Formats: sequence, structure tokens, C-alpha cells
Amino acid sequence: MNNAQIRGFGFSSPIISGPNREGNPAQEQTAISNQVIAHLEFGDKLGVFDFTGDQYFSWIRSERVLVRGNKGEINNTRIAYLQDFRTPIQLELRRLNAGENGNLEGYYHKGILAGDKWAYRNPFQPGRLSDDEIAIATCLQKMGEYVQGGPSFYSLAEAAQDHYLGMMITQAVKSGETVQTIKQSWATF
Repeated sequence: MNNAQIRGFGFSSPIISGPNREGNPAQEQTAISNQVIAHLEFGDKLGVFDFTGDQYFSWIRSERVLVRGNKGEINNTRIAYLQDFRTPIQLELRRLNAGENGNLEGYYHKGILAGDKWAYRNPFQPGRLSDDEIAIATCLQKMGEYVQGGPSFYSLAEAAQDHYLGMMITQAVKSGETVQTIKQSWATF
């Protein structure tokens, strides 16, 4: 749980409203989209947080993931890495669902393929669950294993640290100043 220097800013812009918890829009309406961008510097490592709450339900806002290391990167569904210093490898992460294109297994998520290998297999198939529901089921399963003496999977200290970083991002955005995190009491556990 390393300390970070955090710089952030917020930006508001109009967006055509999409669906929400009550369902699909009944008419065209313009809302305000609030975006937060923050840089979290952990010594020689950099995290960039770019988030807008609209992406949860929006038909026009999508999630983005970029993870870079010294030998490769993951950019959304594309993996590029060096097998050795002369051999670049590129793979696509491909989502595989049953019940599509004439498949009669019923509709459910099977997993994610990276080339010809499974990067992830859904342990709850053939349950017809959304990605969020699969994540919740995974947490519940791992929590059950933990209370039976199994390994920790996401400790209270990790959760507290994640929340703390979120609060510090908010502080950096509101103040316009660089925020320095400090070691918290849970980091010693």
C-alpha cells in the first residue's frame, strides 16, 4: 500500500440521457455528464483514473482499460507483449457466450479467450448472469471459502485503501491541488 501523489480535475459537459435504474428513456433529454480525471503517481508507477458515472447505463459511453508494463500492454481487448526482445506477440481477448449465432445451449457467458487459451472461465455457467452479477457471485463464493479457512481474496485493508484513494481523488479534484496520501493505520495489518 504505497503512498501516492494525486492530481485531478473535473469536467462537465452535456450528454443525451440514456437508460437509468428506472428503465429506458421516454423522450430525448439532455443531462450533465461529470467526468473526473486523476493522475496517481506511486513513485515510478502511474495510474490514470478517467471516469464518468454515465458509463454504467449509457448507450454511447463505454469503459476503457489500458494497463502498461515494461514488456507489454493490455489495451481494452488487445494484448501486446514481448516474448523476448525480438519477438512481439499480439492477442485479442475474445468474449465467448453460448446462445449466439445459432448456438442452442441457451444464453450465458462462457468466458474470455486469449488466442487459443482461456484467460477466464465463468464458474457460474450456465447461469444467465450479467457481468456484475458474476462478480458479486464470485465475491460471495470467495468469502465463503475464506470463512472456512481459505485464503483472503480482498481484505478489509485493501478495501479501505481503495476507498481512501477515491476520497483523495475527490479532494484533489475539489481543491485543484496535488494531494499526498499518507500511510493509514490499516496498512500495517
